[in-house]
Amino acid sequence: TPAPHEPETNAYSDAVLQARRLGWVYMPLSQEIPEKFLPPGVAAGRYRRRVRGVHPITKMPCEAWVTAWEVPQAGLPSQPISFVQHAPSWNAWRASLVSSGAVQAPTEAAKREVLNTYQRHLRRTLSGRMTGELRETKVAELKGRIALVESAA
Repeated sequence: TPAPHEPETNAYSDAVLQARRLGWVYMPLSQEIPEKFLPPGVAAGRYRRRVRGVHPITKMPCEAWVTAWEVPQAGLPSQPISFVQHAPSWNAWRASLVSSGAVQAPTEAAKREVLNTYQRHLRRTLSGRMTGELRETKVAELKGRIALVESAA
């Protein structure tokens, strides 16, 4: 965590540099995300958002950073805040990055790697001890992801 007098980017600058060397693309922290690419009710703003709260164990004030697509879920006051990613708006934003040229479309090698991972998970699910509705749900989810990767342009 950077000190109060240091820029926020000090918290992750080494990790970003390492990832860029591996070919990852990072958007500037200051980039504004338009409302049309955010979950309903979330105002336009930066990619990362600060959430302040109270630590569930120490009861000390704390903060966390989440993406603009992570929507807090209702819970009891004694429970930690939980978040769920709003996939439709997240996917729309990612598609807009590709269509605008800000990010290149996935390469065939990258798609093949993701496809192999999902197929491996599907084989493991089918051959594992999971049974009943849980297995059916997992198999359907994995087949859906495989279909999405196969149909990706």
